[in-house]
Amino acid sequence: MLVPNSVESSAIEGHLPFTTQSALAAGMTAAELESDHWRSVMTDVWVAASAPVDRATWRDAARLVLPADAVLCGLSALAEHGVELRPDGDIAVHVATGVKYRRHSPAIVNHRLVLEPEEVAILGRWLVTTPQRTAFDCVRWADPTQAVETADTIVRADLVRVDELLDLAAQYPRLHGTCQVREVCDALGRSAAA
Repeated sequence: MLVPNSVESSAIEGHLPFTTQSALAAGMTAAELESDHWRSVMTDVWVAASAPVDRATWRDAARLVLPADAVLCGLSALAEHGVELRPDGDIAVHVATGVKYRRHSPAIVNHRLVLEPEEVAILGRWLVTTPQRTAFDCVRWADPTQAVETADTIVRADLVRVDELLDLAAQYPRLHGTCQVREVCDALGRSAAA
């Protein structure tokens, strides 16, 4: 279930991020990489100077430097599941590696999560937390003033049901933020009953 980190040399010709190693293997020189035609987006990762540097670019760049078993989680996984809650300009790539990870960029946010195999799915070139685990983590990590709105948006998008959030809260009673998940589910229940 590992996702390869290599990128074909054709990425160098397009607008996809690529590594210094793949550029050199494709025949480029270090001096060519330092030219105005390319820009570094993180340590040893480059993109064409004309390429847009958006969330997708940062996500694809992170894929190149992270371990093959890194899992998109939190708000990044939520976006992959079709619900975008990140504020404009937020380019952070949230991942779970299970180990302390040396950051290649401030854009990579590592969460030390222990995930069960059934809490991980494959979407494209990424391992991604399932919709249920993603929603659970987003609600428990949310700012308390935004947690209800976060959960409500996720539930209304049919990504997860309130009872599924409660099931995960029961499964992980000692994780930080689990109390917030229960309180938010209670608030959503009261709101639905009104």
